[in-house]
Amino acid sequence: MKRNILLSLLIGMMVVIVFVGCQKDNRYVYKPNDELYEYCAFDSSSYWIYEDSATHQIDSVIASKKIEQVTKQTTISGVRSNKGQVLTFSQCYNIVNNGGNNNKEESIEPCVYFPKLYLSDYNLGLSESELYYIVPSSYLETKVNTLNWYYMNISTPSEIEYNYNDYVGYTFRYPVHYDNIIINNHSYQNVKRIDFIFKQTNGMVVCYWAKNIGLARWEYHDSDSTVRVKNLIKYNVVNVQNQYK
Repeated sequence: MKRNILLSLLIGMMVVIVFVGCQKDNRYVYKPNDELYEYCAFDSSSYWIYEDSATHQIDSVIASKKIEQVTKQTTISGVRSNKGQVLTFSQCYNIVNNGGNNNKEESIEPCVYFPKLYLSDYNLGLSESELYYIVPSSYLETKVNTLNWYYMNISTPSEIEYNYNDYVGYTFRYPVHYDNIIINNHSYQNVKRIDFIFKQTNGMVVCYWAKNIGLARWEYHDSDSTVRVKNLIKYNVVNVQNQYK
């Protein structure tokens, strides 16, 4: 009898340990809000055409596949229990740079790499849904002649610069929100200016994101004060509702 009781207790303890361990691994679940979808989620058949303001060369961006839900395991910097789940989405774009005769496919998945506020030494002043960011895998190509876009899901404008992580030399900033703005003779509403700043080179990418439209203007500010500008001249978008409501 005592042996059976002891065996039952051991089995119970093992179950609890396994359960707690699983809970610990998935303790932090990051969930996107509507804002991330309104600015960055567009289904297949959506397209955007951009023109270089100086050379008049054309870039075409086409959403080539249906948007998909994604659940990712992640390691969150600066927290006591550093495992978590990120609920996000995946999109695939074909980007054709006619001026440079380049054709590439870019896969976009909004990610989370910022620490939990109440479990870290950092005080970002952001909610969990605002920790989503987009950085293209080929971000250094901004120095060449490639259209890349950057986004961080911050809701309130501020001059504060947010570190992408602890060791990479670039930061995000959301300095301005425009209720209405004219860009290249086109009117846009609810536009967020997102700055992506290269600390090592003093370069900066500035992206103007229009709600339910996407990237309306792209600028690259080089360290020598040279500025390249690409404006949206034509688009057709299919918006996607938040899939995690």
